[in-house]
Amino acid sequence: MKKEAGAEHVSVGFLRSSGEYKPKEGETPATPISIAKLGMIHEFGSKDGSIPERSYLRSTMTEVDKKLKRMLKKFSTSIALGRMDKHRALGIVGEFLVTAFKNKIQDGVPPPLKTKTVKRKGSDHTLIDTGQLRDSLDYEVVKGK
Repeated sequence: MKKEAGAEHVSVGFLRSSGEYKPKEGETPATPISIAKLGMIHEFGSKDGSIPERSYLRSTMTEVDKKLKRMLKKFSTSIALGRMDKHRALGIVGEFLVTAFKNKIQDGVPPPLKTKTVKRKGSDHTLIDTGQLRDSLDYEVVKGK
C-alpha cells in the first residue's frame, strides 16, 4: 500500500531511539555501530561476505503477508464504519509485526553459524548474542500532519 504524504502511519523496525550496539562485557567492536546498521548487515549480509544474509524482516513479511492483508482489510472496514480508531488499528499492526520479527529471530534464522563463531559466542543461535538486536525492534504510530 502506498502511504499518502503526511498521513498517519506506523513505522516498524529500528527506530531512531535504538541507539548504538553495546558488545558483551570484555568485548570491543572494531568500530562503533548503530543497532539499525547491525540489523541491516544481518538482513542483507555484509559487503565483504564475512556475514551471510539472514533475513528476519523480509522473510517474516513474506510469511505473514496473507494474515496482514486480512487484518488490514478488517481494520479498514471497522474504521470506515466508525467501530475502530485508526490510531489503535495502526498500533495493533505495529505490535503484530514487531512480535512476528522477534519470534523469527528467537526461532533462529539460517544459515547456521560457523564453528569458530559458535566457540566465540558460546552459543549456536543466529542473530542472538546479547539480545539487543531483537529487543530493539519496535514500532511507533506517527500522527499525520
